[in-house]
Amino acid sequence: MSGRLKISQRQDAAFMRINEHLIRKAQTLYQAGFSPSNLSASQMMAITEYLRNASTVNAAKGQIINFLDKQLERLRNRARVASWLRPVLPAAGTVSLGEFLMEWIAADKHLEGCESANDIDKLNVLNRFWDYVYGQYCYQKSTKEEMKFKEVQSS
Repeated sequence: MSGRLKISQRQDAAFMRINEHLIRKAQTLYQAGFSPSNLSASQMMAITEYLRNASTVNAAKGQIINFLDKQLERLRNRARVASWLRPVLPAAGTVSLGEFLMEWIAADKHLEGCESANDIDKLNVLNRFWDYVYGQYCYQKSTKEEMKFKEVQSS
């Protein structure tokens, strides 16, 4: 078996082990306010594009943090509390959605408590995590209903 095939199989198995973890972490962002009532589809898609076009996880993180920093600065200069400048839910003080996401990305919070993450390329994991965040966003946007979460029993 070739080396690339072995790596691919190991990553597939690791993704199967961490999918539930990534979904739960994505739910945390959704519940913090990453929803159509706070952010536009283009704002969410901008993060997706930075992830898709990056060649490394560090490049993706840098581009996303730079983008969010500029967005927050622009909103502060206009004295508008909108989109990325909206506070995280439940209103947890002065932390905005943009600052919250920058902290999560910089600190790899989507990987906290995940033992299998070392077996997978970090950029792929960040992409998968954001796919789940964006998927929950799209669900609410298309159905006009909040996504209901059920507790799943592990077997």
